[in-house]
Order: sequence, then structure tokens, then C-alpha cells
Amino acid sequence: MASMLLAQPWPAASSTATACWCLDPDTLVKPQPKSRELMKQLNIIQNAEAVHFFCNYEESRGNYLVDVDGNRMLDLYSQISSVPIGYSHPALLKLIQQPQNASMFVNRPALGILPPENFVEKLRESLLSVAPKGMSQLITMACGSCSNENAFKTVFMWYR
Repeated sequence: MASMLLAQPWPAASSTATACWCLDPDTLVKPQPKSRELMKQLNIIQNAEAVHFFCNYEESRGNYLVDVDGNRMLDLYSQISSVPIGYSHPALLKLIQQPQNASMFVNRPALGILPPENFVEKLRESLLSVAPKGMSQLITMACGSCSNENAFKTVFMWYR
């Protein structure tokens, strides 16, 4: 993961950001004092060898991740592509604050086998409302890996 996280300034106000396409050792983020201390604490209660550093998600914005030591970096990992529209997206933060959405966030249902009563309505209002013309069905997945795998399966079945 460290090779995918490159230290970069915040994007310019003009919405164009300078991208770093090299793996210059000087731009790679290395664990700093706060992350190292948290790793020591975590290692007492579980194996922390896979942890690269600790994050400050409250300060992270868009595709820029901030670690607990204040380093800002362009995040090409995006939590295994599970944060496709970036960190702290204002529209998502607004949705979380709406009482009618609280149950979904608190209970985190297994939608594939135990969907809530309003699931069909939510799919129609969200995904189907922006689907390309002629596409009236959905396949929902649990994670990015499942999504990629099933996208390939669907294409192969279609062209069989």
C-alpha cells in the first residue's frame, strides 16, 4: 500500500492537481511519531505488521488521505476502491445525518440475504434513477472484489 500513497499538496482551487507518477523515495510517506506509537500500542493487543500508518479520516478530503501526523497524500488505494467518490464527501455526510438513513448505517444489513423493507424503493431512487436507458436491472455486491469478479462473469455469460 505504501507505494500507492504519494505525498502531495491539496489540489489547486482550479480543480487541476499535479500528479506524481514516480515512486521517488522522498515523496513516499513513512510512519511518523504518532503512527509509530499507535503501532506499538496496537501490537500489544494484535499483530500490527500489516499496518503502514494510522489515518485521520476527519481531515481527509476527496482523494487525499491525511495520516495522524498531518501528512497529506494522494490516495490511489481508496480503501480497496471502496471510497470511489473520496473521503468526507459532503453529500454522503449529509445523508448520514438524516434520521431516515440512521438504521442502515447503524445496523449495516447483509443486503444480499437480509435487505430492509424499503430496499427496492431505495434501489429505484438511487441506482436505477441514473441507469443508462434500457438498463432496468441491478446486481449489487458486497465489496469491490466481488464487483470486479462478477462484472467479468456477467460479460463472459453475455458473450458466451
